[in-house]
Amino acid sequence: MTAAEIAATCQRIVERGTKPSLPEVKPIVEAYYLLPGNGAGGELHVVLDDGNTKPYFIASTLKRTEKTETQWLCRVLLMLSPSQRRRL
Repeated sequence: MTAAEIAATCQRIVERGTKPSLPEVKPIVEAYYLLPGNGAGGELHVVLDDGNTKPYFIASTLKRTEKTETQWLCRVLLMLSPSQRRRL
Protein backbone atom coordinates (compact mmCIF):
# COMPACT_ATOMS: atom_id res chain seq x y z
CA MET A 1 0.00 0.00 0.00
CA THR A 2 1.41 3.40 -0.95
CA ALA A 3 1.21 6.54 1.17
CA ALA A 4 -1.59 7.83 -1.06
CA GLU A 5 -3.51 4.56 -0.67
CA ILE A 6 -3.11 4.68 3.11
CA ALA A 7 -4.41 8.24 3.14
CA ALA A 8 -7.37 7.39 0.89
CA THR A 9 -8.30 4.31 2.92
CA CYS A 10 -8.14 6.25 6.18
CA GLN A 11 -10.14 9.11 4.70
CA ARG A 12 -12.93 6.72 3.72
CA ILE A 13 -13.00 5.32 7.26
CA VAL A 14 -13.17 8.80 8.81
CA GLU A 15 -15.84 9.99 6.41
CA ARG A 16 -17.93 6.90 7.15
CA GLY A 17 -18.16 8.19 10.71
CA THR A 18 -18.38 4.86 12.53
CA LYS A 19 -15.72 3.33 14.74
CA PRO A 20 -13.47 1.06 12.69
CA SER A 21 -12.63 -2.48 13.73
CA LEU A 22 -9.12 -3.64 14.57
CA PRO A 23 -9.04 -6.08 11.63
CA GLU A 24 -9.77 -3.08 9.42
CA VAL A 25 -7.06 -0.86 10.91
CA LYS A 26 -4.21 -3.33 11.53
CA PRO A 27 -3.35 -3.79 7.82
CA ILE A 28 -3.22 -0.01 7.43
CA VAL A 29 -0.80 0.31 10.35
CA GLU A 30 1.30 -2.55 8.93
CA ALA A 31 1.43 -0.78 5.56
CA TYR A 32 2.35 2.48 7.31
CA TYR A 33 5.37 0.74 8.89
CA LEU A 34 6.51 -0.38 5.43
CA LEU A 35 6.70 3.15 4.04
CA PRO A 36 10.26 4.51 3.67
CA GLY A 37 11.46 5.92 6.98
CA ASN A 38 8.64 4.38 9.02
CA GLY A 39 10.35 1.19 10.17
CA ALA A 40 10.06 2.31 13.79
CA GLY A 41 6.62 3.84 13.42
CA GLY A 42 7.64 7.03 11.65
CA GLU A 43 6.04 10.15 13.02
CA LEU A 44 3.70 7.92 15.02
CA HIS A 45 6.61 6.19 16.78
CA VAL A 46 5.54 7.50 20.20
CA VAL A 47 2.10 5.98 19.70
CA LEU A 48 2.77 2.80 17.72
CA ASP A 49 6.12 1.71 19.15
CA ASP A 50 6.18 3.30 22.60
CA GLY A 51 2.57 2.53 23.50
CA ASN A 52 1.55 6.10 24.30
CA THR A 53 -1.97 5.58 23.00
CA LYS A 54 -3.75 8.42 24.79
CA PRO A 55 -5.48 10.89 22.47
CA TYR A 56 -3.04 13.64 23.47
CA PHE A 57 -0.11 11.87 21.81
CA ILE A 58 -2.05 11.17 18.62
CA ALA A 59 -3.42 14.72 18.46
CA SER A 60 0.03 16.23 18.93
CA THR A 61 1.33 14.14 16.03
CA LEU A 62 -1.64 15.23 13.94
CA LYS A 63 -0.87 18.90 14.66
CA ARG A 64 2.80 18.74 13.67
CA THR A 65 2.82 16.36 10.70
CA GLU A 66 2.71 17.51 7.11
CA LYS A 67 2.34 14.00 5.70
CA THR A 68 -1.15 13.32 4.46
CA GLU A 69 -1.04 9.60 5.28
CA THR A 70 0.01 10.35 8.86
CA GLN A 71 -2.72 12.96 9.25
CA TRP A 72 -5.43 10.55 8.12
CA LEU A 73 -4.06 7.64 10.15
CA CYS A 74 -4.07 9.86 13.25
CA ARG A 75 -7.73 10.63 12.65
CA VAL A 76 -8.50 6.91 12.36
CA LEU A 77 -6.55 6.13 15.53
CA LEU A 78 -8.52 8.79 17.40
CA MET A 79 -11.73 6.99 16.39
CA LEU A 80 -10.62 3.77 18.11
CA SER A 81 -11.42 2.99 21.71
CA PRO A 82 -8.54 3.10 24.22
CA SER A 83 -8.46 -0.71 24.39
CA GLN A 84 -8.35 -1.00 20.60
CA ARG A 85 -5.41 1.41 20.42
CA ARG A 86 -3.51 -0.58 23.06
CA ARG A 87 -3.93 -3.76 21.01
CA LEU A 88 -2.45 -2.32 17.81
